[in-house]
Amino acid sequence: MDEVEQLISLKFQDSPRASAALIELWQGFKASGLADRIFVPEITNGDEGKFWSRVWEMILYRELIRAGHLPVSADRGPDFGITLSGRRMWFEAVCPAPTNLDEDWLRPVEPGEFRVRSFPHQEITLRLTAAISAKSAKLDRYLGSGIVGEGDGYVICVNSGQLSEFPEYYGVSGAPLIAEAVFPIGPVAIPFNRNGDRLGEPYVSTRPSIINHNGQPVPTTSFLDRAFAGVSAVMAFASRFPSEDMRPVIVHNPFARVPLPVGFFPGGLDYVAEMDGHSMTLRPATA
Repeated sequence: MDEVEQLISLKFQDSPRASAALIELWQGFKASGLADRIFVPEITNGDEGKFWSRVWEMILYRELIRAGHLPVSADRGPDFGITLSGRRMWFEAVCPAPTNLDEDWLRPVEPGEFRVRSFPHQEITLRLTAAISAKSAKLDRYLGSGIVGEGDGYVICVNSGQLSEFPEYYGVSGAPLIAEAVFPIGPVAIPFNRNGDRLGEPYVSTRPSIINHNGQPVPTTSFLDRAFAGVSAVMAFASRFPSEDMRPVIVHNPFARVPLPVGFFPGGLDYVAEMDGHSMTLRPATA
């Protein structure tokens, strides 16, 4: 048993199924030879965020294999690359930490406990926008150094498992949370007059930004901004643990220079934006 397996066995000694699943995940990734020189030091250094970030990389690797591809990786550059229809498609993993999320939201519900909590949809969406923004900035550096070419695709793969005890995929609009982070999709609204009379049917409001904890507006319009055309899509998975029936959510960039094909991830739930003048409709898509 190597040091990663020892750590997992100790960390999940009260959860044999989780331990077995993570050890199996690690063994498959280790056999691939794609673990970079800092992978083992980071996953075993006791940092909770780094542990789950590395687990997410392994899950992503497995999903790329399941999609029928042979990923490559290096110490410098995006986490994984594949060749798709003669082009290089890169995949960058990120697992945002639960910064500025209420401790009561993050605290697990104890057996027999009944607790009512508010869903911190804005705070979670802000963590997603921050993760996407950071990885988009990395893309600019990769392009500048020549690691990623102008004709390459680039997919930002976000695992939000640290942001909630339970997998949370959908936001207050009914659309995926990850879509609310890249499109100005706001909460469902119902129009009323001052007397409380309903004036119309419910509709999805427009939210071009969210105010962060510093009182500053954070844009939620990345995929309407052609400056982000280098990002092909964002992919979201909401569980920290591997799953045999993984169903990630993939939101495609309508202005991507190199689109990711719909249906790329087996079992994935794809969403595309249809543009019509100044309006936009987000809809599920099938290959």
